[in-house]
Amino acid sequence: MGDSQNGFGNGRSSDEDARKLFVGGLAPSATKEDVENYFRGFGEVEMCTIKTDVYSGKSRGFGFLIFKDVESVQQVLSMKEHELCGKAIDPKLATPQAGQSQEKSTKVFVGGLDKASTKEQITDAFSQRGNVVDVYLPMDKESNEPKGFAFVTFDASDIASVLCSEGKMVINGKECDVKRANNKNESRGGGRGGFR
Repeated sequence: MGDSQNGFGNGRSSDEDARKLFVGGLAPSATKEDVENYFRGFGEVEMCTIKTDVYSGKSRGFGFLIFKDVESVQQVLSMKEHELCGKAIDPKLATPQAGQSQEKSTKVFVGGLDKASTKEQITDAFSQRGNVVDVYLPMDKESNEPKGFAFVTFDASDIASVLCSEGKMVINGKECDVKRANNKNESRGGGRGGFR
């Protein structure tokens, strides 16, 4: 069946990667049917699975699904908040490098941020360059302070490409590094790393 680390055995095409979502923060009571029914509101769901503990059989709090169309994924990602079974959930691209070619990538990694920078300030800064779909600002679990880097997603790949070619941007009075987001960057953010 091939590599199934992202929840499905067949991940051969980049198109499928672009249609595949990781869904985190699921309530223990959330079933496969609950997840499917919620995301059908954005488009046709081809496949859905919830990852369970090998020994207890209980939900591990996350799952994966594949939409029929890439547009459905974009609709999901464009929404700031999602709630299922009374709990906020966190849908993201299941494969961080999905569509991460120069032509398709819409996400950038921003390093060297002033830790006082807020999500709103980052959004405002990048909104001057294009339509910002999402800003992910990782927080340190112990100090509850920003880690000093972020991931910014745009609605168009050309904006991300231009920013990456420039390589620098001033945010909150500090010059920051702007790079194309990739799997390594994402795992440092703690957003999707570690669930193999």
